Amino acid sequence: MVRTFYIKHLDAKDVLRRIHRLGVLDYRFNWGVDLDEKLNALTFHVSYTGGDNPEEKETKALRDIEAFIKAIDIESPGEA
Repeated sequence: MVRTFYIKHLDAKDVLRRIHRLGVLDYRFNWGVDLDEKLNALTFHVSYTGGDNPEEKETKALRDIEAFIKAIDIESPGEA
């Protein structure tokens, strides 16, 4: 499953580092990411390898990534 996230207020490289470091995706997923620095976007390729209902698990994982990005990609007081 593939999904692209556009980052508005942070650097996409920093967001990727945080996702990797904090373990947003667990060990049952094979995943890769394409970083588009020009568009400041991350495209995730997620594949569930842990058992039943892979499509359901992949969809949930992408929702978790989206929620994480929304939680950290906020406008800082100095940007307003």
